[in-house]
Amino acid sequence: MALLPAMTITVVVFLAAREPRSKIAGLALCVSSIPLLTNATGLYPDIIAASFMAASVICLDRRRKLLDVGKPIHSLPILAVLFLFLAFLTKLTAYWVVVLWLGLLAVDLAGPDRMRLFRRFHFIAAVAGAALGVAYLLTSQIIWGDPLARITSVETLAGAHLWSLGRLPSDYLVTRLTTGPVALFIKEYGIVLLLLAFGGLIQRKAQVSAWKAYFLVCILLFWFGPTSFSVYEPMPLFPRMTLPLLPAVLILAATFAAQIYDAAERRGPVFRISALMVFGAVLVFPLATHVKISMSAGVPEAEAISIIKREAEAAPGNTFLLVTSDVRSATSLEFYFGYDYPPNIDAIFAGELVDTVLSQWSDIYIFVHSERSNFLRAAYDISNFDKQVATLGRPELFSREGVALYRASEIDLVKLRQYQRF
Repeated sequence: MALLPAMTITVVVFLAAREPRSKIAGLALCVSSIPLLTNATGLYPDIIAASFMAASVICLDRRRKLLDVGKPIHSLPILAVLFLFLAFLTKLTAYWVVVLWLGLLAVDLAGPDRMRLFRRFHFIAAVAGAALGVAYLLTSQIIWGDPLARITSVETLAGAHLWSLGRLPSDYLVTRLTTGPVALFIKEYGIVLLLLAFGGLIQRKAQVSAWKAYFLVCILLFWFGPTSFSVYEPMPLFPRMTLPLLPAVLILAATFAAQIYDAAERRGPVFRISALMVFGAVLVFPLATHVKISMSAGVPEAEAISIIKREAEAAPGNTFLLVTSDVRSATSLEFYFGYDYPPNIDAIFAGELVDTVLSQWSDIYIFVHSERSNFLRAAYDISNFDKQVATLGRPELFSREGVALYRASEIDLVKLRQYQRF
């Protein structure tokens, strides 16, 4: 399931590219795309919304094909609206496609085929959108008692996020609206891929006009667009927030790469082979570097838990206690045991020890994830026991990047009971 959004984006890139060579280049770029691969495994809502948004945009891109058929094809505008609706259900960033749609509608209404395009595409899409919109509002009213519950929740959280402007230095907004997005785009996509995409953007021969417009809309709305109606807060500079832009980047880059290859081929075999080698290096080198770093580094949390896992598997008759210094880890660490702790491992938050009858466990471990603890404290004012664990003076079994694992005793549990939360 986690790979479905990435596969959808790959299919869209392949279909959006008009020439066989640009399709091949597009597939190669998708397979080697680090943002696409890393976000597919994480399955944040951003990658899901980006896939639905891309599917809606390709329907918009194909709208003029309806002028070449005798009978109207209702499925294309309906699918465009359906994909946009699914993107909206996933994340409100889907409004970027609405901005694109309104711009394309204005272009269509100013063209010579305005009435035919309006009847065959935009009118049908408007009817389908109205039907889905009414159904959504009624469902929200029935379930939450508010047809605009989604908007209400967003407005309620305005100014309360960790990335809200009120929580950041006063000069942050200047960076956010100037150099911040540029640095993020370069870090996330790489300078070569961006140059290829901008090359596809300025090429007149590239017949991907809707994707050019979508590329610009995504950049502008990520850079300056608001996330709330009540206060101005631009999107945070998180890499995954740029994912709606990724399909357009890949499509434009593939189009321009194919044009470079065509030009090199006309110059002779030496230029053709050189172009292939350069393109291959652009694909392989960043991906190989990323894979090497990922495989060598490992996940600190996983390495720490592997110690407990090995001990528990080696001695199934013994009982083990895992105490976490933050309230979330006791539940989230189940992931490393197939989402269910084995019978001989108990996990508990240190703050709950006061209500726990201390048993005779064979081994006791204390787990600390300082980044998670600090986040929960800053975002939700949830206390943790990081400092109290440090005062115990226990030797570290593992420590890297703010993740630590200690072997403890029942006396340490008694001490943790006596501490007040910070």
